Amino acid sequence: MTTGTAGDVLGALARLHQLAVSQAQERAELMREAATIGASAEQIALVLGDPLDQVRGIVGHSAEGPDSTTAAFWS
Repeated sequence: MTTGTAGDVLGALARLHQLAVSQAQERAELMREAATIGASAEQIALVLGDPLDQVRGIVGHSAEGPDSTTAAFWS
């Protein structure tokens, strides 16, 4: 393992942070898109393994629940 300077370490950590923020933004955008086309917050949370409250905080409460056609799939 190579040891870098403090500047190298800070630069690498800054790039990691930037990547994490970018991925979180894209993930939230895809959640909102799924909710817009009809996915419920419960479905999104189930697929991603995220807490339902967290998903609802991102997509809002407009993503109510599965309708009768999707309920069978998710049960």
